[in-house]
Amino acid sequence: MTLIGLALAVPLAIISAYLLVLAGAACFGRRAAPLRAETPATRFLVIVPAHNEELLLPRLLASLKNLDYP
Repeated sequence: MTLIGLALAVPLAIISAYLLVLAGAACFGRRAAPLRAETPATRFLVIVPAHNEELLLPRLLASLKNLDYP
């Protein structure tokens, strides 16, 4: 029983350590380029589910392109 537990614990420990290193790098890493003064503080990501929407998609993309956000 302990061999099975060890076989499961080792891969989980490796994955956990990997994710911890990534989180630390994300928190303490430097940006490649400093933010410009005119860069807005809030950013948005628009996700468009498009399954069989070929008739509406061009109008939607044009509308998104016309958004005026600094």
